[in-house]
Amino acid sequence: MTTCRSSESTDRPTESDGLDPRHDSRIKPIYTMISEGRNVNVTLIFGLDRYAAVIAAYITGLETLARDPDADLSLVASVASFFVSRVDVEVDRRLDEICGAGAEQLKDHAAIAPSKLAYQLFRREFSGQRCDALAARGARPQRPLWASTSTKNADDAPTKYVDALIGPDTVTTLPEATLELFNQEGVVARTVDDGAWWLNNEFR
Repeated sequence: MTTCRSSESTDRPTESDGLDPRHDSRIKPIYTMISEGRNVNVTLIFGLDRYAAVIAAYITGLETLARDPDADLSLVASVASFFVSRVDVEVDRRLDEICGAGAEQLKDHAAIAPSKLAYQLFRREFSGQRCDALAARGARPQRPLWASTSTKNADDAPTKYVDALIGPDTVTTLPEATLELFNQEGVVARTVDDGAWWLNNEFR
């Protein structure tokens, strides 16, 4: 599987409609490789607007590939990788600069919310007529992948990020120590949607 890095963006979220990945130099390589039937791990995604563009590149790439009646779309696999704990690390650093000692109650809460919003975007974008037509040809959705799931704050539960982002059609990478702890103490239950209604109304 080929890895592509996605540039960070801090603009407000946009849906994938209206984006043309065939001509956007930032995501055109993703579109090109998918249209050639190659597997891609799109990594270092930190913004919902960039994630929407990645989804557009994947779907449009599959549609281009599907023009070949002999193409087997079921062979194409892709993930969109979010580095979860890195968000808290960076936000916490900036809070320390801005708030000093008063930052403690605000720290360590910035990473899970955008990951949950990304999952809601995934569910919206991989539904409807376009994706139904691709699925009929055997295509699979590009799954969100939660990376960097080990906690960096010693006061946090070691499986904090894993516990909060469990859901269908997702992938989670875990360090061995975190995996062992989850196997011993974790609960397998769908959590990725928890708080989704509040998050969508608060942040959009």
